[in-house]
Parts: sequence; structure tokens; C-alpha cells
Amino acid sequence: MVGLALILFSVFEWQRQVRTFEWPTVPGMMIQSDLKNHGKGNWSEAVAYSYEVGNKSYAGQRVTLWLSEASDLRVRSLLADHLAGSTVQVHYDPHNPQNAVLLPGYDRQHLVGLGGVGLILVVGAGLVRLVEPPKR
Repeated sequence: MVGLALILFSVFEWQRQVRTFEWPTVPGMMIQSDLKNHGKGNWSEAVAYSYEVGNKSYAGQRVTLWLSEASDLRVRSLLADHLAGSTVQVHYDPHNPQNAVLLPGYDRQHLVGLGGVGLILVVGAGLVRLVEPPKR
């Protein structure tokens, strides 16, 4: 059951992240763009940006919809190129403009990993049922 839930969650999350490719964009202003290297591939970021949609101002802090943002080379590159005060393209959800990201798309590594674990659990449960002696 857990394996199936992980697979379904992975598919749902992939669909949600892929939709960001279709979101409209507006120019925004980078307010904060801090990136810290903690060593051994561990990164953290502090990001803030502002943008307008339909004459209404919004503030955002998400670079992506992914879980571990600063460890991704694309995120580090975007933040290195867009310091505070610079203009940045903001991708926003047309149904909820407050929901915005700077990098659209999906995180293949985490979604494949999560779906893979789910698949292993489902196959493992099926194998256990095959080798289990019948109950009397």
C-alpha cells in the first residue's frame, strides 16, 4: 500500500511541476539572493523577489517547486546571475498568481527516486505474497 502511494504521489507531483512550463511570465525584481556553501555539496539559499500581475503586487520566495533547491546547479547558477536589485523572470500560476517560481520544471532525480522506491515496495509485496505459504 505504501509503495502504491509513493508511485501515485510521484505522478501527481511530476504533473504539478511540469505545469510550471506553461505558466505565464512577468519581469520581477530580485530583493534578496543569498547562496551559502556549507561544504560537501550542502547549499542553502535565501531568496526574495517582487512582481506584479494585473496591477497587483506580489512577493515570492520560491525558486522552484522542488524540495532541495540549492543543491541543484541550475538554482545556484540562477542565483549567481541574479543578485539583489536585478530583474528576473517570474513564472506564476495564472489561477493563483501568488504561487510563483523562478525556475519552471521538475526535479527528475527526486521524482524518479521516489517512484522507484514505490515500485520496489509494490514488487516486493507481490513477491512476498507469491512465496508465502497458503493459509489454512
